[in-house]
Amino acid sequence: MRQETRRARGMSVVIPAAVFALVFVARWITIGGGADDHWSLWTATTFLKGDLPLRDFTDAGAPLYWAISALGQWVFGYRVVGEVLVGSTLVATALTIGFLLSWRASDSLVVAAVLSAIVVLLVSAGELYSYPKTFVYEDSARASIRARARFRPRRLDSPCDRR
Repeated sequence: MRQETRRARGMSVVIPAAVFALVFVARWITIGGGADDHWSLWTATTFLKGDLPLRDFTDAGAPLYWAISALGQWVFGYRVVGEVLVGSTLVATALTIGFLLSWRASDSLVVAAVLSAIVVLLVSAGELYSYPKTFVYEDSARASIRARARFRPRRLDSPCDRR
């Protein structure tokens, strides 16, 4: 019995890690040379050079987007590979969270794998700049499910029950 518990615990780590790796590779391979996904690179570079948002460059209301891009450029140098690594990592993280949520909701590994494969096909066709939307929605769903699991409403007795 104890060995089965260890094995199940090990599989609950190995399977999401494999999903993360597969999604990361799929997203990395399908990165296109689109002409319209370099806005975050430009704003992140200007921020790292000392410019301030709304004073020196236009911020379209997405400060976390270009801040994450700036972090990627700061870590990997002023190259596009930093943005690709950040985008691929966040998309892979988001889809792994989605896989875990669907596995928990359906209690079926096959259903979760099929749903995740469909989402990977859809996301891989998108541009690189779609990672903030993908990550924020998946993480919000995970957080709301965890918060709901912690909330245990107390039973309220109505005045009619009292005698």
